[in-house]
Amino acid sequence: MKKRKSISLVFAFTILSFSLWSQQVRIVNMIPIAQSNETSADREPNLAINPANPLQMVGTAFTPNPLGATTPPSAPIFFSLDGGLTWTLNSNVPSNITTGDITAKFGTTTNWLYAGILRRPAAAPPATTMDILRTNNFTSSTLMQQLSTRNQPDQPYVHAVTALSGPGTGNDRVYVGNNDLGATGGQTATSDQTMSGEVTTPAFNTA
Repeated sequence: MKKRKSISLVFAFTILSFSLWSQQVRIVNMIPIAQSNETSADREPNLAINPANPLQMVGTAFTPNPLGATTPPSAPIFFSLDGGLTWTLNSNVPSNITTGDITAKFGTTTNWLYAGILRRPAAAPPATTMDILRTNNFTSSTLMQQLSTRNQPDQPYVHAVTALSGPGTGNDRVYVGNNDLGATGGQTATSDQTMSGEVTTPAFNTA
């Protein structure tokens, strides 16, 4: 995994108010009070806001499971149900204690949450292992479902959008951009994508 400059904690996101009549900026400490004594480098944060319900938010970072090693292995996300005023840590990511890179996004209307992670440990160290995951209940402790797994990608970044018209109306288009370190010819910019992320077994293509 490439080294990037750490974002020092205070672990805070800038939360934009969704009020049409008073656009305000709020700085919020996402670390729950119960974990306020943690000293991890919770860097490379990412924020997902549910377009279907903007009060629902999910934050991700290099944050370890406060319980340490669990069976099965799990790593946490942060979630908020009140527009970012308060946050809860939920260990529902299938990775050992923490992840490498991790991002998440909601479908536009479906309420599915999709995530791309570098799983720990990797399936074939020292290569990275990218897993694409989803859940329809991000507040549940049930581990997110693995939809796809592949060795060598780095820096997965997820984007999801629900088709609102035309062929496949209602389907979630899910795109995971990544730096495929196993690509030939030095052309490493890659996208893993599916046109129907919400089906039981979505098929991902790599391009």
